[in-house]
Amino acid sequence: MDILYEPDDSTQAVLVHVHGIGGNFNENKFCDFLARGLTGVGIAFCAFNNRRAEFIKEIHQVLA
Repeated sequence: MDILYEPDDSTQAVLVHVHGIGGNFNENKFCDFLARGLTGVGIAFCAFNNRRAEFIKEIHQVLA
């Protein structure tokens, strides 16, 4: 899953965020905050999870 936030005006600037293994970007409120700030100044923001998103959560559930 990935998501692209775009500013109102066309831009060639983009910040790419690759989320780690401790959760996923769409549950991370920081990504929403960052996207609003960046698009507000004309920078697109693309966020996506790596292939092992939520790996730590899975390990915790097995060990619990």
